[in-house]
Amino acid sequence: MRGAPVGVVSPAEAARRLRRVSERVGRTIANLDGIDAFMGVQGAPAREGKRERLPDGTVVTDDSTPLIVVAAAHERGLGNNPRRSFLQDPVERARSALRRQVRSEMLREIRRTAGFRLTESDAVDAFFRVGTYMRAVSQTAIREGIEPALSERRRREKVRAGSRGDVPLIDTGQLRNSLRVSVEKDGRVLRTDAGDVTS
Repeated sequence: MRGAPVGVVSPAEAARRLRRVSERVGRTIANLDGIDAFMGVQGAPAREGKRERLPDGTVVTDDSTPLIVVAAAHERGLGNNPRRSFLQDPVERARSALRRQVRSEMLREIRRTAGFRLTESDAVDAFFRVGTYMRAVSQTAIREGIEPALSERRRREKVRAGSRGDVPLIDTGQLRNSLRVSVEKDGRVLRTDAGDVTS
């Protein structure tokens, strides 16, 4: 009597193998639970406090408003400042590409780890790459210009101050360059832009 052909397993062995794979998938999913990627603005002052007189005699005072406040005023709109969302709207428009990016990053990590042995560190790396993609989407939106267009008066002010007069949200590039990525689990920062891992 001959044995089973090579590569063929009994139903009992197949069930054991499936159970082991299922357990590894469960552990992998548990490693991902509670991990989030965030992208946003640092809260540093927008500029050092200064006073300057414009050619028309108007005195402009910079009160070192925190950059996070400047960002929020643009993101949501405030007073005479119209809403120019550079975080939520661009990422929302890129939602399907973002979903593909998340899927691609997770599959990449699973393949790299030879199956369903994804560790928390692997997941953090994947989520960080997704956050970096979100940041690039927002930075591109700022660079290309966000509606509504600037008023003619504001364009003239920007040109007098020495910045590109036609693009909203860009005077010095500080806002665009302040976007940061953070990966957290249960409120604990696991990785930031600088690669810092905190305990």
